[in-house]
Amino acid sequence: MAPSKQELLRRVAQLVPDLAPDKYKGQAGKIAVVGGCREYTGAPFFASMAALKVGWVIHGLCCVDEGMLFQCCCCNGSLSGADAGGIAAFGEANIPHPYSCPPPPPLSPASQIGADISHVFCTEGAATVIKGYSPELIVHPYLPDSSQQGGEDQAQEQARQQAVQAIEPWLDRFDAVVIGPGLGRDPLILSTVAEVMRAVRRRSLPMVVDADGLWLVNQDPSLVAGKLHMALCILHVHRYFNAVLTPNKVEFGRLADKLGVAVDSPDVLQSICRSLDGPVVVRKGKEDAVGDGRQVVVCDEEGSPRRAGGQGDVLSGCIAAYAAWAQRAAGASREQLHEGGGSGDAPPGLPPLVVAAYAGCLTTRRASQRAFVRQRRSMGATDLLAELGAVADELAEQGSA
Repeated sequence: MAPSKQELLRRVAQLVPDLAPDKYKGQAGKIAVVGGCREYTGAPFFASMAALKVGWVIHGLCCVDEGMLFQCCCCNGSLSGADAGGIAAFGEANIPHPYSCPPPPPLSPASQIGADISHVFCTEGAATVIKGYSPELIVHPYLPDSSQQGGEDQAQEQARQQAVQAIEPWLDRFDAVVIGPGLGRDPLILSTVAEVMRAVRRRSLPMVVDADGLWLVNQDPSLVAGKLHMALCILHVHRYFNAVLTPNKVEFGRLADKLGVAVDSPDVLQSICRSLDGPVVVRKGKEDAVGDGRQVVVCDEEGSPRRAGGQGDVLSGCIAAYAAWAQRAAGASREQLHEGGGSGDAPPGLPPLVVAAYAGCLTTRRASQRAFVRQRRSMGATDLLAELGAVADELAEQGSA
């Protein structure tokens, strides 16, 4: 029997870590995003920033244009930079609020704890742009681009090997990896990322796969399958169960076709999970359905009617952050993240990785609904980032009530 909404909230709340003065940088999670090319730099930014911001509450004023116009984050009222004294926060400037909205609530112990560190592995053509978006991201321009390597097979193979050798040592530092945002379809980039995915598998790292990463999975489902080959299973070769796939309607249909599953069958989600024998699959839509081949948990939280680009990338980053937290909160090793109940305080039947995927869906939906209330038709993915921390804080409080 599927758990109730309150029980799901309780399990989500168990994942959110508290702040403590004796903690050090990295204990709340280190996330890597593999994606970003010359054409697509926004997607990896949204995924990596979501992992950081899912635990941050933003209050006060923020600059909304070059003319130093500041906007209140709780009521959207605006005043000029001259009125604000050039300071982007009421608390720092000690400026009386010019509008009638209530003051921000005090922060709870869990309200400022997203993933501590977020890295982006992208092409050289994307790196400078992404670095310019935020100084909080650590950006590695390691992915090779065919346009810069020429058409010779030997040169491209050498570039691929060098890229994998540069990226792989970093993987040991991370708690979760996001694959796909902004990768594009360059064959050299994709073949390099396929090797990175195999390296992630060998480490049993949680791996959230979205966008062009899903296109890569369609070409080679073994990248996320629980077993690489039946013969290997007989030989007891290491199996992998920590992938989370996040397809939209079109991507889900392609995946079903690839696996020979009827997309209109009532059990299509579970059939896909069983065919791959391993990953958690999040079927995005009017409702988000999270399946693992054994059970399905549905997130029907009201979201936003505005479907802005980048919302799926925000979801991927949120799931990665919760997956990182699950390894600590659930008392589960990486090998136990997909086990029913795992260990620690997790109840039987609902693996920590399924809870993490559900938590990401719930957080993103609630943040998008709030962002839409504020921005209406002008809402974009950047507006979601500003809402993530307050939502995570609220979920932690509701779940522990």
